[in-house]
Amino acid sequence: MIEIKRGIIIIRPCTVEENVGKISGEAHVSYQAEGKQFSFERKKFGELLAGQKAFEKLKFSEKIGIAKFEHEGKIVLFSVSGRIIVRAARDSEDVFDTVKLAAETAWHSAICPVHGQLAGKCVEKQLECVAAAKPPQLKV
Repeated sequence: MIEIKRGIIIIRPCTVEENVGKISGEAHVSYQAEGKQFSFERKKFGELLAGQKAFEKLKFSEKIGIAKFEHEGKIVLFSVSGRIIVRAARDSEDVFDTVKLAAETAWHSAICPVHGQLAGKCVEKQLECVAAAKPPQLKV
């Protein structure tokens, strides 16, 4: 089974005046299966995030591997290293839900450690590997 491991590093109040009463959260997601870590293919990572209709005003730098977008009033930064920063969230659940949506959207840009191709290709070809076994679930 593939797990997206989540670790909230920091939850703190927003300091920007228009976001008073809201919080910022920082998380790191990593895609792992059977002790192997998946990495992202940068171009596909940006394409998948751009294709998510729930994400607005997306900007992505393939060179540095960082995306910035808005989702339901929140500002989100997501890097190919798995670091996700969510600003102007209502509460920690709002941070978690946003992290989950971003992580699941980016999944098909992960590179299968067995076949060296996009995990989405392993799923399409129904290969017998950890990437194709089951789409990842976000675990707390």
